[in-house]
Amino acid sequence: GFNNSDQKNHLLLLYQQLLQVLPVVRDQRRKEIDTQQLCVLIYMVNYLKSVVQRKNEIWHQLNNETKLKMVAKINALTNALRKRQNKISLAEIVSFDLELKRIVRYGDLLILESSSEFQALKAKQEVFLCFKKAESLINQFSRYSTELDELVLQAIQDLRKAIKSNATLSAKEMKEIHMAMSKSFYRGSAAQGHWFKCPNGHPYVITECGGAMEVAKCPECGALIGGRNHRYLAGQRLFSEMDGATRPAWSSGYDMNNYDLDNIH
Repeated sequence: GFNNSDQKNHLLLLYQQLLQVLPVVRDQRRKEIDTQQLCVLIYMVNYLKSVVQRKNEIWHQLNNETKLKMVAKINALTNALRKRQNKISLAEIVSFDLELKRIVRYGDLLILESSSEFQALKAKQEVFLCFKKAESLINQFSRYSTELDELVLQAIQDLRKAIKSNATLSAKEMKEIHMAMSKSFYRGSAAQGHWFKCPNGHPYVITECGGAMEVAKCPECGALIGGRNHRYLAGQRLFSEMDGATRPAWSSGYDMNNYDLDNIH
């Protein structure tokens, strides 16, 4: 594993570093760069693409706390890679590739940790223990391996099952969830209409103003959720059991412009 305690944005620094050096490669000024350094640059470019793609895939599914965790994990690995400016061995490439896999799994875990279902159930022993096991495995300060990856995958799957098996909520529990999540609503605990169900009935929440600004996938079934430009995708249903809402938070009366009529089938 890699440890990093500074607050620098090493992903941005790596990008800036590549911007300075890559014109040399583009212009084929071969005398200014040797084969070993070229291999490092090629790997750094591929690494940057992989990390940015993964970050973009999951960013909208994380909360503020889990975003900080993901940034710290990426920073630690990127800082270690930036130190290999002139030479990188095959063994190091294998090690970095495995650490990239760790980041992918960590993203999966953070998505679960950010979910309203987990936040509601994290005090339950089964859910808590499954989460701690997955977190402990993935944060082991040791070289990530295919064997460890299998254990992490199983632990994340066990956490999903624990969340699902404990997901029946009482009215009191739903109220507690709403109160906890309402810190990220513009109107706080008084806000209504932030809770929705995907086309297959799985609940999710839209924070801040409650208007849909991004299309995402339901973590339970993969169905499209959310929307764009404050317009909700067809098939989204209000989860009124959560807060007693009769209409979405982002709405002017029963403004039909709040729904994506082009996608209604």
